Amino acid sequence: MRSGRLEVIARLRSYFGAFIVRLLVAEAAQLERQDPVGAASLLAEAVLRCLLASDAPRALETARRAAALGRDEDPFIALALSYPLVAMRCEGEARPIMLRAADRLEGAEPILFHQALYLLGLCLAVAGEFRRARRLLGRVVGAARANGMPGILPLPLAAQSILDFWTGRWGESYAAGSEAVRLAEGTGVRLGMVLMWVVFIEGSLGLEDDCRVHVATALHEAERSGDVGAACWLHAALGKLELGLGRYPQAVEEFEDADRWSRACGARPVPEWSADRAEAHLRIGRRNDAAVEFAELAQWGRANEHPIALAAAARGRLLLADADKIDEHYREAMLWYERTSTPFEQARARLYYGERLRRAKRLTEAREHLRRALDAFERLGASLWASRARNELRASGAAVGKLPAVGIAVLTPQELQVAVAVANGSTNREAAAALFLSPKTVGFHLGRVYRKLGIRSRVELARLLAVIGGVAGPRT
Repeated sequence: MRSGRLEVIARLRSYFGAFIVRLLVAEAAQLERQDPVGAASLLAEAVLRCLLASDAPRALETARRAAALGRDEDPFIALALSYPLVAMRCEGEARPIMLRAADRLEGAEPILFHQALYLLGLCLAVAGEFRRARRLLGRVVGAARANGMPGILPLPLAAQSILDFWTGRWGESYAAGSEAVRLAEGTGVRLGMVLMWVVFIEGSLGLEDDCRVHVATALHEAERSGDVGAACWLHAALGKLELGLGRYPQAVEEFEDADRWSRACGARPVPEWSADRAEAHLRIGRRNDAAVEFAELAQWGRANEHPIALAAAARGRLLLADADKIDEHYREAMLWYERTSTPFEQARARLYYGERLRRAKRLTEAREHLRRALDAFERLGASLWASRARNELRASGAAVGKLPAVGIAVLTPQELQVAVAVANGSTNREAAAALFLSPKTVGFHLGRVYRKLGIRSRVELARLLAVIGGVAGPRT
């Protein structure tokens, strides 16, 4: 969205948001001496208003005042401090605060505190604390399903979708995201707040048309509401799609838009975007720009003890290095990736190493790494990247088999939702209750899944989805 309309609406939103923040801060100042805890609660409310007004620095300043006044054990004050810290990429400071808040919210009633649990889970996911994020989001989703409350589900399901995308559970990511869209449309939840997470998995699965249509829908909503934060993520999703398609100038343009909107609200881009934008710059010949961006990413990663950023920076050095240095940078990247749960990003490192090895005429080694990258991309369903790895393998002289016969893209969104629920151990009746469908509808979709995938049993379904779709399997 390169018109000035969003900027105008965002400024209006910021103006009115700032007015409300001033009222809350002034009221907190009146309460500060006789009721510091009450004053801290007002300031915590002001933090959310600052973020809605796209003013992350003001939000952080206000949150620090709230933390100074409030009780250390109050998880909501900690939560108010976490939002702007994560938005401004201060994960090193945010991480212990969020983990303490997660500990204190562990026993909270998930329906009553669903918004706090969802937002904290999302912040933890963005900061790379995937295990804790999954636990918090899972509690909200599980409680909403058990209590028959579909109106609660769209946002935590959308957060689960981006979490599962990052951690390589792409079948579950697409199923959660598709369900979030379906439920948002039926319950009045803002669709753009769901689509801003779902478009990442759509683009990465090669569902280009779905991704572009959903980005356009969400950007239109962001333009009406002045939601600069959503615009950041949506342009980044398009950038990732263009990168996968090999359309590098377009990828640079989208990532630069994501960066521009991030900085407009005082935030900083997500490390994953920085790495992708640097790579796109390199692919169009802007080597110096790429080198600077990868160096800044490494510096940020060290300051915030962030292994995903450090892995991506090492992967960038692999792309930039002379032929005699590629082994060193590849080993460093893989050491960092071993500390993460990001199989797609790791597979990209294998692909780039294989490409560099092939160009260095080290063909036997190149084939090994290219084949491992191809296997990973095919397991995930990353069709655009699998095609690239397959072409590199052919160029190395390797025999390359046919495309996989099946993948999660052959299933409709609702068929995949049913398939994932059944693969994770649910009966038809349990799946129907969880998905807010009738058992008859679940049986109908399950029959279509079996026919499309050429299988006959739930055991076969669980095994197949674990291979082709990144589904985790039954939870214990």
